Amino acid sequence: MYIRIGSLCINLDITESIQFESFLKQYNKFEMNDQPEYFATNVESLLDYLIQQATAIANKDPKKLSKSERMDFLSFLDEKGALQITKSGDRICKVLGISKFTLYNDLEIIRSKISDNEEDK
Repeated sequence: MYIRIGSLCINLDITESIQFESFLKQYNKFEMNDQPEYFATNVESLLDYLIQQATAIANKDPKKLSKSERMDFLSFLDEKGALQITKSGDRICKVLGISKFTLYNDLEIIRSKISDNEEDK
C-alpha cells in the first residue's frame, strides 16, 4: 500500500494490519452484511420497514401464512422490537388479517417458548 503525503510517496507493508483485522473480526463476531443499514425518520416508517423484512423472509403474502409461518413472522417482529411501537398491534393485525386476540395469543405462546428455552440453559 502506498501513502502519498504531498510529493512524497511511502510504501507500507499492511500484512500485520490485515492479520490484526482478522483477529478482531473473529473475536468481535463481526459479520459483513450485504443489506444496507436502514435509518428511519419516524416510527411508522420503521414499523413498515420491519413488516417488509418479515414479509420478505416469509416469501409469501402475510394473509396466507400458515400458523407456524405466522408465528415465525411475529417472532421476527417481536425480536426486532416492532411490538414496542405504539399502535403497532393494529397495523400488524391488518397486515396478517388476524384479530388482536389472535395476535396476543400467538405472542404469549412465542414468549413462553423463549422463556422456557432460557430456563433450560
